[in-house]
Amino acid sequence: MLHAFGPRLRHPLLPVLALGLAGVPALAILALGGRQLDVAVAAHGADEQPIAALATPCPGTPSADSATEGCGLLLDGLRFVTWDRPSIPVETALTPARLVFAGGPRNGEPNPQSAITVWQRGPEGVWHVWGMHAPAGMPLLGQFERGGQYAILSTTPVAWSLPPASASTSIFATGQVVSYYGFPGVPTMGILGEYPPDEAMRQAVTQAAVYDALNGDRTVTPALHLITAVAQASPGFDGTYLGRLPLSTVQTYADAAAAQGGLLIIDIQIGWSNPLTEVRGYEEALLLPHVHVALDPEFATIRKGDPPGEAIGSVTGDEVNAVQQYLSDLVRTYNLPPKALVVHQFRWDMILDPYRMAAYPGVDLVIDMDGWGYPGAKLSGYEAYALAPYAPRPGFKLFFGWDIPLLTPEQIQGLPRPPDLIIYQ
Repeated sequence: MLHAFGPRLRHPLLPVLALGLAGVPALAILALGGRQLDVAVAAHGADEQPIAALATPCPGTPSADSATEGCGLLLDGLRFVTWDRPSIPVETALTPARLVFAGGPRNGEPNPQSAITVWQRGPEGVWHVWGMHAPAGMPLLGQFERGGQYAILSTTPVAWSLPPASASTSIFATGQVVSYYGFPGVPTMGILGEYPPDEAMRQAVTQAAVYDALNGDRTVTPALHLITAVAQASPGFDGTYLGRLPLSTVQTYADAAAAQGGLLIIDIQIGWSNPLTEVRGYEEALLLPHVHVALDPEFATIRKGDPPGEAIGSVTGDEVNAVQQYLSDLVRTYNLPPKALVVHQFRWDMILDPYRMAAYPGVDLVIDMDGWGYPGAKLSGYEAYALAPYAPRPGFKLFFGWDIPLLTPEQIQGLPRPPDLIIYQ
């Protein structure tokens, strides 16, 4: 369980702390490495017990999670924390989707993340720091490491949804995913339409190896990205403008992916249906540990009143959250590894109220830059959507024959923030 150690210092001491941090070593006086108090990180005093294992899912919003034992923390002043959850980048653990002001900002902070600074003293005695107020020239703190001890300073009260303490490992914990996308038998819809499942997976493995050779210690996992609920020009018998692959076909692709050590992502084009309804329809496949989900708002056109393909559709943050809650419940109930939920985006209005999207235990939310075209436009879209503050993890889709020219693996891996998910269509 996550523990706090040392004194819990609130706002009146922050000016003193600021003076100490100017010289950095003075922070040691404030007890990093001092007497362990062995209290829960969400506790308000030193007499409370460590956090118990959760029997129910976390509420899923920062305000509610910060008031729920084991789910979150109210940051206010200085807290000393021993991190015993899976190792995770600080940027991911403190993504804006996990944070909200608990009351008005005290010092005019523009957003909750801007109020937080994280410090750690490494074994060599050098301090590392993360946050927009980090002193110039200080080494960057990149990760919360399991067992590491950290000083977390917030200049104003901020509610924080903690990352899940699941023993299972996210598919993105140590590396990237490279997937091949499409619909069986239709080459114009992606590379999966050109080859049978086993051959498509073999090619995905080959492409993943190219990325793996470029990313140092990180790993790369190959995947198939299969359109399972596909948009139609006519409403069909149920008025949803969708055709659906049978579970037997999905199982064939899941088997092909698993046989070569890969993943399957099932893609829902939504049509005039509801995202959660369509995802639930493939629950049998989602009970497999290597099967994940994607939503394609482009074809969710019911709000426009037009058939898919005649307008660009949208999903809401609440609709995304409903799918995340469902996946989170599956992970908890069936003791599954975390599930990825990919949401495609190439226009701002494809995700309505994106800042309502919250963090859910056992779910990796990925925003995928889905547009095709010239490199400059694609990279601008990647910056605007996949790297937006509401996007916990970035994805990037590349289009054979449509991108002019196709960005190379070297160019993708050379980005300041390479994507966690690369999709080839």
